[in-house]
Amino acid sequence: MNILKSKLIKIILLFICLSNICISTLDFSKIKIFNYSKLDVIYNDTNLRPEETKGSYPGYNNFILNYENECSKYFKYPDNSKRDIVIFAYTYRPEKNFFRVFDNIIDSFKNSVPKATLAAVIPQKDVYSEGVSLLKKYGIKLIPFGGYENYSIVSSRYIAIFDFLKNNTDKYRKVFLSDIDDVYMFKDIFSTFDEDEIIINKQCFKFESEDCNLLFPIDEKWFIKSFINNTNNTIKDLEIIKDIGKDKINPQVINGGIIFGGIHKLIKFLEIFNEYLNPSKAIDFGYDQVLITLLVSKKKFESIGLKIEQCTQRVCFMPDIKYNLNTTKIIYRQNMCSPIILHKSIPINWKSQK
Repeated sequence: MNILKSKLIKIILLFICLSNICISTLDFSKIKIFNYSKLDVIYNDTNLRPEETKGSYPGYNNFILNYENECSKYFKYPDNSKRDIVIFAYTYRPEKNFFRVFDNIIDSFKNSVPKATLAAVIPQKDVYSEGVSLLKKYGIKLIPFGGYENYSIVSSRYIAIFDFLKNNTDKYRKVFLSDIDDVYMFKDIFSTFDEDEIIINKQCFKFESEDCNLLFPIDEKWFIKSFINNTNNTIKDLEIIKDIGKDKINPQVINGGIIFGGIHKLIKFLEIFNEYLNPSKAIDFGYDQVLITLLVSKKKFESIGLKIEQCTQRVCFMPDIKYNLNTTKIIYRQNMCSPIILHKSIPINWKSQK
């Protein structure tokens, strides 16, 4: 059966090639594969590894943070206001650990942007599920949506957020779209960008370095499953994977967990994403990130001026962060400045405190 399926796929691809829409296989050799053993080098001082620190989450008001002098360079715009909005996506998650983590995450957000609206899109089926009481406890605005029951929340959130923003342009001016369970905010992100900007994070933990085209093994798996070994590719799919992997079109691996900018820029970003979204693939976790990566590589967001941010003080995915043993001082080794947004790389102890 597998042999017949393989032959059928080859015949389909041959037909596509003969129709002048021939695609090339992604050349992963051009992208650095992350080896988890390298953490031994990155966190070369074993006493400072985030996963080995002793202290639990100390609470926002107990952090020792440095935003003085050179460390204040990102704060160029007005402070957060009621016209700024943070949007998460929530679906029912039975694991209790999530609720403990979320307690800490919301503590960091509410203290950093106290005037901004915190909201969460949530599938209609989960509106009365366990966990919603926690969202309400923190005054998080719930945005129920329906009609995409077969989609993974990581893809359906973009449709729901698009619909919400499109109908609320008179209420909000800036948007911070965020994963719900592994992003911490330590200072006002809204004071670091203007309404005419839109920013997304490249998957890179080398601080302020261009040399970080980082592909985790899971990313490679998502690429292959979503596009290479997938028989449901549409004409739009073939358009964005054609020539990927060649010298001039080498994918920058984008992390889809954080996107921020002016509301009109976000609406246009989501409109482009939804135009290329393949419903038959949206059930798969990780498909959203692969799609964004390919759309960036094919310059589909060029018209809206999307900025690809490396690992910076403003935002970084899995950075090389220095914690002291009780985890109250948080600074980058390279410049002694504190992060504004951290995506992952937080001490594992923070995940265990209720």
